[in-house]
Amino acid sequence: PNECAVVGDKPFTDIKGGKSAGMLTIWLKRRDWGIEEIPNMMIRSLKDLTNIF
Repeated sequence: PNECAVVGDKPFTDIKGGKSAGMLTIWLKRRDWGIEEIPNMMIRSLKDLTNIF
């Protein structure tokens, strides 16, 4: 888990699941949601991943 990241746009299945597994979480922001699950990072396009990895 410490060498993996979860990239997703759903707070409960993607971000919460990734955090539960101890992974880095990256929100692909396609819409807004509340602050129930806060990701480690936020991107607006999958192309933005090239700046992270």
